[in-house]
Amino acid sequence: CKIKGYLYAGTQFGYACFCGNEYDKYGRKDNCNVQCPGEEVGTTNCGGSWANEVWDTASSDAVAPPPPPPPPYTSLGCWRDARDRAISFRVPDDRTGNSVKKCVETCKVMGYLYAGTQFGYACFCGNEYDKYGRKDNCNVQCPGEEVGTTNCGGSWANEVWETGADGNVRFARSEGGSECIATGWGDPHLITFDGLKYDVHVQSEMTFLKSKNTDFTIQARLEPVPIGAKPMVTTGIVVKEADATLPKIQLSLAKSAASEKAVHIRNDCYVQLYVDDVVRDVTTGTGRGDAHVANIGRLIKVEYPTTNLQLDIEVGFWRNTCYFSIDFILMDCRPGDDLIGLLGSPDGNKNNDWMNPNGDPLPIPSGSSAFFFKPAFDYAIENWCIDDETKSHFAYEPGYGFSDYENCLDNYDPTLEEIVTAAQDNPESDGLIVCEPFDFGCIIETETLGTEAGEAYLHDPAVVAATEAALIEANGDELTVEETDTLNDEEDAENQPTDTEEIGDEEDTTTTPPPDAGSRGDPHFKTWKNEHFEFHGQCDLVLAKDDDFAGGLGLDVQIRTKLVRFWSYIRSAAIRIGDDILEVRGSGDNDSAFNFWHNFQYQKEMKTIGGFPITINKSTARYMKHRFTIDLDSKYPGQKIQITTWKEFVAVDFKNASAEAFGKSVGMLGDFMTGHTLSRDGRVLHDFHEYGDEWQVHPTDDMLFHNVEKPQFPTKCMMPEDPRGQRRRRLDESSVTEEQAEAACASLTDPLDRKDCVYDILATQDTTMAGAY
Repeated sequence: CKIKGYLYAGTQFGYACFCGNEYDKYGRKDNCNVQCPGEEVGTTNCGGSWANEVWDTASSDAVAPPPPPPPPYTSLGCWRDARDRAISFRVPDDRTGNSVKKCVETCKVMGYLYAGTQFGYACFCGNEYDKYGRKDNCNVQCPGEEVGTTNCGGSWANEVWETGADGNVRFARSEGGSECIATGWGDPHLITFDGLKYDVHVQSEMTFLKSKNTDFTIQARLEPVPIGAKPMVTTGIVVKEADATLPKIQLSLAKSAASEKAVHIRNDCYVQLYVDDVVRDVTTGTGRGDAHVANIGRLIKVEYPTTNLQLDIEVGFWRNTCYFSIDFILMDCRPGDDLIGLLGSPDGNKNNDWMNPNGDPLPIPSGSSAFFFKPAFDYAIENWCIDDETKSHFAYEPGYGFSDYENCLDNYDPTLEEIVTAAQDNPESDGLIVCEPFDFGCIIETETLGTEAGEAYLHDPAVVAATEAALIEANGDELTVEETDTLNDEEDAENQPTDTEEIGDEEDTTTTPPPDAGSRGDPHFKTWKNEHFEFHGQCDLVLAKDDDFAGGLGLDVQIRTKLVRFWSYIRSAAIRIGDDILEVRGSGDNDSAFNFWHNFQYQKEMKTIGGFPITINKSTARYMKHRFTIDLDSKYPGQKIQITTWKEFVAVDFKNASAEAFGKSVGMLGDFMTGHTLSRDGRVLHDFHEYGDEWQVHPTDDMLFHNVEKPQFPTKCMMPEDPRGQRRRRLDESSVTEEQAEAACASLTDPLDRKDCVYDILATQDTTMAGAY
């Protein structure tokens, strides 16, 4: 730190070092007791958990860093925002790379006059910005800028910038939500306009969408990855509108960096744009006013304004493979076209989305594997493979032609199916580390393109959208009375948010309740951002902790997991608020005990915990579903912490959680603001085994349970020897089918909760496990 010119150095948790010219932002702490690994044992300590031991560098050269240079854009200052946005269009959030340049350039290519950066990672575009007046808290660092330089707005505050555009907006999405959207991504996974999900592993040019009554068509080029099992990926897309005056637009991955007018997008990925078969630089657009193409980082947007057609094309890269992931957006669902093809017909009925070239519906196969292997292959190649060069609309690089891509007489290759089976049988396979045993799409992605591709598959919005659509179909779209009351209450609430509310993400709008988080079951953890993961170790874990909760009362929530052969579950949970501790433990099938401890005394009466009222509902039903509800309303309106027992299983849920209440918490539920799974020293951890070990209860954490059970730190959490392999074998021998599990969990409205529920039932072979949800 001295060499770099900083006044102070801070050592933290043994191995971390921080440099800066300030250090006392949060006050003192008294737990700087972790040994420095580079010092002799028993000598100097190097800070502690979230605690810096601060040292004066005594640097005569230490000076404050020079002020950053002004950005090359014109700022109009800091302006207030609200749920009814001051700047109309929101660009997809970028929590790691958002910058002033990226936001301004994105808004500029879309034609907007102004760009607004907000709370670091959000970017808004619009032709107006001053609806609510000025604000003075645009002080959040842009994650894509050098630390200490330009800020990107603040909480409900836009830093507004002029873009230099003309205000004629392009690529605008409809506000009424009436558009129809289909998706093709990865290797390649398709989701039709009506939500049917399946894979297409045919090496050829394919008809993705066409009109029976006009000449409108969209074709895609599928090619094998160059290594491994050679699944297909999308490498080209071409759009031909029925109106002959509109240009034909093609985007394709170039064969090399030397290809004509190839533009570098990322890694080794170069893209060519063809407009009416003439190659152009994609960064220059179409050069026409009746169709637009814009390159925004890894995203390429295509728009036909007069036909309300948009394509969002993201250039992906895994394992030395470049490919396209594409959203096909029909802004008005094209009511004048009778649409058919691999993307289905946007008529609200996914059961007719497999069809022949005449549009006649074909039977939808049963069983999950049918949508990934031979039945899906046969459907695609027999009906939508382009085997006639005169029907292809693609242009080709010199030396290449239609015959280099057409393979419509190929036979089905079972290699991918064999890879999935092998992964399911191997608990150490990447496919089972990342994916559930019956998630074929995720396993294919992981085993062929890598673990990062598998993680991206699980978090792709298209997966969630398809699951939600399936739930709506299963459960209907009518709200319950309770849900309706909640929505009405929110609609009656004051429109202007408080400064304690941060960005105002979708879950904070007037149509969606605040987020819930927690843990339950097998055990499944749901972070503050509703991302689900599992950790199968046996130990005591810090679920959530905040020493400053409720004005300094402090909050500590711990869970105790129990290993049963090849899986585990949450056996007990304990909550401390202030000086009060509540511990709850589940009971077995034939155990009617009502197990709880108040300040380490069994079944001691309690009416409050830390001053907050607590309600205890003791069940008399067969399976004893008991509930303990801590009402935080006096401090945090509408918010609750709830512990529920179901047989031997315990669940902890944070209801309607807000940043004001839990924004500073740490633990297994992750970071409230970003959703990142952070270590004790603030590093992002992607390996959930490592993450669970990281949040094992340490001696420096208060012990909340009335007794001590092994293992205790420094002995690590006890892991099952073969969790995935044994589960897979058990699923193969199961008496409860996936369909029965789906039916038992059908009432759950959250698609990820429903997935966890199905998995618990299949693992335990007990359909009553749905009661735990």
